[in-house]
Amino acid sequence: MKYLISSISLFCILFYSCQTIPPGEPPPDGILAKEINPPSNLRKEKTAQEAIDYVLTLLVSGCDPISTISGNNPPEVLNNFIASSSGKVNYVPMELWTKLIKMKLIKPVTTIDEAKYILHSEFLPSQNEEKGFTWKLKMTETISDKIIWSAQVYFLP
Repeated sequence: MKYLISSISLFCILFYSCQTIPPGEPPPDGILAKEINPPSNLRKEKTAQEAIDYVLTLLVSGCDPISTISGNNPPEVLNNFIASSSGKVNYVPMELWTKLIKMKLIKPVTTIDEAKYILHSEFLPSQNEEKGFTWKLKMTETISDKIIWSAQVYFLP
């Protein structure tokens, strides 16, 4: 009996709720499409700060030497950052580097002999008419030069 009453109630709710949709064609891009801002990780165009945070998240969640650290023994990493010719975004990789150090996710080293890994960072001008950049990153092992992690992100400075 309890299930019969629940079923009838559910049927009535569904039937009457279908009658509340206004007649006509729905808007082509949805009712709230212009009002809702997608989160930065889903937007193609990010700000420089969003790009830094996005790459940091990718490193922490997907780069084995960083995502699998235990205790106070972070991997020894050398930075290999290729500067942008325009100079507009050269602070971006250093801000990422600083965050990795402050979070104790890496141990920065200054020579390739001390490093187990190299974090490469390069900026390429966008092919669009906008003044954006594609930021390409990869982590390689120093001994084998094998790429163990890579990512790229497009952003507007």
